[in-house]
Amino acid sequence: MPTATEFLGYQFTNLGPLTTTYSPPPSCTTATTDGIEFAKADTPTFVFGWESCSITTMGKCHPSGSQHDKIKGQAVKTGGMAVFDYFSPGLVCPHGWTTAGKLAYGDGSTITREGIFTTDDATPSYPFKGDEVWLNVLASDETLAICCPSPNDHLSGWTASTAGICQSSIMPLTSATYTEFCQRRLPASLVATYYTVGTSVYSDPIRSIRTWDNPDDYAMTVPFTTGSPMLPVDPDNVIVQKKLHAVHMVYKEGDSKETGKTDPPSSGSDDDKNASSGLEATKLGPVVAVVVGVLVGAGLLLH
Repeated sequence: MPTATEFLGYQFTNLGPLTTTYSPPPSCTTATTDGIEFAKADTPTFVFGWESCSITTMGKCHPSGSQHDKIKGQAVKTGGMAVFDYFSPGLVCPHGWTTAGKLAYGDGSTITREGIFTTDDATPSYPFKGDEVWLNVLASDETLAICCPSPNDHLSGWTASTAGICQSSIMPLTSATYTEFCQRRLPASLVATYYTVGTSVYSDPIRSIRTWDNPDDYAMTVPFTTGSPMLPVDPDNVIVQKKLHAVHMVYKEGDSKETGKTDPPSSGSDDDKNASSGLEATKLGPVVAVVVGVLVGAGLLLH
């Protein structure tokens, strides 16, 4: 398992091994009334608000739901950058879920990528995207695998992101009954800017979120009103989508269940096919909002 538990404010927690198939309730991927977020129709990763200001919980939808929800819930109270939990060794995606992407150092000098990590969105054009954060935590002999629901499960299928978020579109806002949404905005005092990390110097600023005392100070309820300065997208261009936290697994050679044989993480679906190429990769935005007052994207921080 990775020995590092923190990188530039990101926190990492090992949940222990996951070597058998966990079967979440079918409602985890089919229900359309929980885990609701609102996004720009032509850019589903442009998430600007949520149905509720409460943290998205996974419960039985996650192999270690109570511990996962406890970690996420505490993070909302204290603020700061995103928190990640993972299983190590993790060998099997939950039933009905599939491996959306893999990331590793390969032979120790060449980074190997599969699925969502092979897209242009996963290349290091901006300091510390999701893949870069993990590469600063993984050991040279370890591989990260991200599991999301199978792409053909749910109304419009599921997309995955290197930020560790699984999303599925439900309907246009114009076809729904939602009249308001929760939004989080952060003051300048909570945004720290760096140009140097370790021995590396960057020309573009690296921004990190500081911890806070009261999360309710930065959450507000906003109506879906056309022309409102608090609504960055016209209501006609808003989609309602469901969000689940991805299951992260870390493993290395020798972690196979069968003696003398090394197997990569397997899908939990009945056909046991790896559908890395079938999931549509979604873009991970900047680490934090580039200007004060810009919305903090889902998946980057604490929802």
